[in-house]
Amino acid sequence: MHNFYIILNQLVTTASKGVSTSSTVYSWQSTFAVIQSQVVQFLHAAGQMLPAILLGILAVICCYFIARPLSFLLLKPLGYISESRLLHLVVRRFISTLIILFGLYIFLRLAGLTEFAVAVMSGTGLLGLILGFAFKDIAENFISSLLLSVQRPFRIDDVIEV
Repeated sequence: MHNFYIILNQLVTTASKGVSTSSTVYSWQSTFAVIQSQVVQFLHAAGQMLPAILLGILAVICCYFIARPLSFLLLKPLGYISESRLLHLVVRRFISTLIILFGLYIFLRLAGLTEFAVAVMSGTGLLGLILGFAFKDIAENFISSLLLSVQRPFRIDDVIEV
């Protein structure tokens, strides 16, 4: 792309000096030849990357459809420990999200965006840290509700004084 700007700059300077029309036509022809070669190079590179990108998209789709059944399968042992539906829902969604994020990471790696994939993973960790501090009180209440749901310290007809 840089070559295009150089050739365009040369074309403008030669046109301003009053060069004959035959050299201007030749200059235009060379400019179009350079543009055409760059477009061909871009399409060739895109054609080489296309199978990897399609495989990455297929990986994301597979991870999306596998996430739900796999989360149910991984959640089976938790059913023996706790009967809390809230805990089951939270853990199942967490596992599903991890599986889908894994598929997205595979897509980024296969698409040749390794640096971007690392930056996304780093940014996700940093974002989690920031959100953890921002929503500390909400997170504490949420974890407390999960613990109350699992331990069930209260029974029906218990009287609780606040």
